[in-house]
Amino acid sequence: MASVYISQCKYYKLSKFITDVGLGHCCSNTGGDGNLLWNLYLLSFAANFKMKSLQRVFLDMVAAGFRLDITTFNLRVVAFTKMCMFWDLHLTADHMHRDGVMPDLITHDRFVDAYLERRLARNLNFAFD
Repeated sequence: MASVYISQCKYYKLSKFITDVGLGHCCSNTGGDGNLLWNLYLLSFAANFKMKSLQRVFLDMVAAGFRLDITTFNLRVVAFTKMCMFWDLHLTADHMHRDGVMPDLITHDRFVDAYLERRLARNLNFAFD
């Protein structure tokens, strides 16, 4: 069902669908369906550039005890780089390091693109430390 919303670019309706399904109520916090629902919920706000809602949902996800995975962090990284929110980008990298989540090719690509786009490439070593 979520893929239909995504294929039709109706991200604004995706968040309502996810809450109607029962985000946080029907799924355990061990991953699987719960992480899928939370990540789709994050996607709905990231795609609409609702950054405050994205932050709030992420904090709700952490508070609910869900395991943060590379998809969760990549959704945040993509949104933060599109909005040039470098401070939040670095906080996300720190959070990934603290939780032991290894960055993948998408994560590195978004960091490099963000810094090259703003002509801050000389700071890339700082970003990856």
